[in-house]
Amino acid sequence: MDLVKRNLRYWSRTTLYNLMQTVLVSLVLVFFFVTGKSDFSGTEGILETSAALYPYYLILTGALVIMSVTTAFFQTYFFIFISLNSSRRGAVLGVMASTGGVILVIVTIGWVLWNLVPGEISESGRTLLPLITGALLAVGAAAISMGAVNARWGKKGVIVTVLLSMVLGGTLGLTIAMGADGIGGLLRKMMLSFAGIERYIVLLAGAVLYIAAGIFAMTITRKLEVRR
Repeated sequence: MDLVKRNLRYWSRTTLYNLMQTVLVSLVLVFFFVTGKSDFSGTEGILETSAALYPYYLILTGALVIMSVTTAFFQTYFFIFISLNSSRRGAVLGVMASTGGVILVIVTIGWVLWNLVPGEISESGRTLLPLITGALLAVGAAAISMGAVNARWGKKGVIVTVLLSMVLGGTLGLTIAMGADGIGGLLRKMMLSFAGIERYIVLLAGAVLYIAAGIFAMTITRKLEVRR
């Protein structure tokens, strides 16, 4: 029972910390977007556009936080967990629950804002929400898989993760450089380009990938020993 309570406390703190990171960084990005634009129609226009675009900043930041924090967990805290008699399966389930919690809050914030703020941006956001949820689940699946590979195969896994992180970092830098409408606006346009895809198929595919990634992580870490 003490082990269960300790794990619950740890994952609750971790989920809250990751959410705080995501929200704060995305707010900073929105601030830079607002201060860098001069064609808003008054204060009301600034607030409405910023609120409608904010979920896109939150999605992008959340994806990066999920990718970095989840892979880092498998490199360090995973071995601490099993050294404290936590099961490998329990550690994987914990990181899946934490990542899923972050995704759920991000999607909920987007749903609330897009229902409160009128306009085309919000309307398209509501339409894209299942697709966005599926994409975030796919990102979570990739993070869990890469983290497990890191834990299982050490340096080889780290090399793969570093290369993928470089691609993600380069993409973010290019987005910032090209985004006349801000990062959130460009991400919205990218999502709209996939609007023709059946959204609920993407959502289902993301969920399947997420579960499959968890099973994969449990399988390859099943006999993993604590590193000395």
